[in-house]
Amino acid sequence: MLSIYFGELKEAVYNPKEFFDNTYLDSWLEDEFAAEVIKQIERGTILSPQAINTFALGVIPVTKISGGTKILLLVKNRPD
Repeated sequence: MLSIYFGELKEAVYNPKEFFDNTYLDSWLEDEFAAEVIKQIERGTILSPQAINTFALGVIPVTKISGGTKILLLVKNRPD
């Protein structure tokens, strides 16, 4: 069912990329789901919870992964 709300909602996330950067935990990047998402979207591998080795950009911090990857990790780890 589709619901449309006008105005602001306290529980809504209006900027998921920034929300991810400020709330992610290292443990989010230590499971198989995160590794597969990063492999498929970023074409990369997780070197550590703070570093991702990508095909196009080389080694980048987790805060620089794409918005789509951040959203998938948020949905899995913060379903609320």
